[in-house]
Amino acid sequence: MQIFNSFTPEVVQLLNNGAVGIIPTDTIYGVATSLFNSESVDRLYEIKRREKTKPVGTILINDPVQIEHVAESKELLMAQVYWPGLTSVIIPVSNELRYAHKGLGSLAFSIPAVEEPSDLIAKTGPLATSSTNFSG
Repeated sequence: MQIFNSFTPEVVQLLNNGAVGIIPTDTIYGVATSLFNSESVDRLYEIKRREKTKPVGTILINDPVQIEHVAESKELLMAQVYWPGLTSVIIPVSNELRYAHKGLGSLAFSIPAVEEPSDLIAKTGPLATSSTNFSG
């Protein structure tokens, strides 16, 4: 385990390479990993002891462009009314993300209003997040 006091280039590299870490969000601290790394998303499930049938928590993005290739464009466009901020919007996504949506065909997305996580996500791409508590 490594502890960082800021989002250094090393933190960005670790997350991009599949690490799972704890980051501040708009509301609480969350467990986070790269959305597009199915192995790291599986690791997040293991760490949280999360049921494999439940979708991963909220996906944090910095800009809707980051998910255009996997999200329904109409819903993505409508969701932008609520962002950035505390609102998460459930958006249909492609089956490419089945390992994250667990067959439901949609995921919750949010764009943080807080600068620190937003800057991190601009560098890492979308992050799959969940609260820091164990499931259940």
